[in-house]
Amino acid sequence: DTSSDETTTTTTIAAEGDETTVPIEGSTTTTTTPSGSTQDPATITVAVLNATETGGWAGENAGILASAGYITVDGNFGGENADTSTIYATPEAQADAQAVANLLNLSGAPVTQKPDEPLAADGGDAEAQVVVVLGADSVTGTSTETTTTTTG
Repeated sequence: DTSSDETTTTTTIAAEGDETTVPIEGSTTTTTTPSGSTQDPATITVAVLNATETGGWAGENAGILASAGYITVDGNFGGENADTSTIYATPEAQADAQAVANLLNLSGAPVTQKPDEPLAADGGDAEAQVVVVLGADSVTGTSTETTTTTTG
């Protein structure tokens, strides 16, 4: 049984703080896209943060992810309420972030690099590989209806 693994060889040239990666002649380069392989959900912690006026929204979405096998924490976003949802992920969890987005019907939400500082009001997302910040766009078009009646 013979199998071959594709190997990428690169040379890093550093000069005055600049770092450039140059492929070696004859080598192949493969890049992992967000549609790449995901890790076992049981090894991924996802923090779901509510940046909307809808109470319990983070917990409801965290429940969807927990039923899919993810380790979840939920809480409130530490900044202003957001109009649009954003998903943050560590470099190793980019594909997982896309899988989480699809589960939450947020496939249009941008997936970006997770910052070093926690995003949750209580810092509860510090250890999470994926952080979902639920904006107002995550509430519209869902089965949860919010009706406000003003009488006056």
